[in-house]
Amino acid sequence: AGRGSQLPFEEVVADLARRDQIDSSRQYAPLSQAQDAVYLDTTHLSIEEVVAAILELVTQSSVDGSHA
Repeated sequence: AGRGSQLPFEEVVADLARRDQIDSSRQYAPLSQAQDAVYLDTTHLSIEEVVAAILELVTQSSVDGSHA
């Protein structure tokens, strides 16, 4: 779909899942999580909770010298 098109939310989610599956299972340079990546499951979080969690990760990484 082109820019400005209106797609049903379910179709967007399905398209992203399909793209991620293709990208992570390709033979060359498959999509994978970086070893030092921070995984934050936002499935059941509100936008405010996501922002708070990210801010906490950034604050913690600043305190302990790691990089989130």
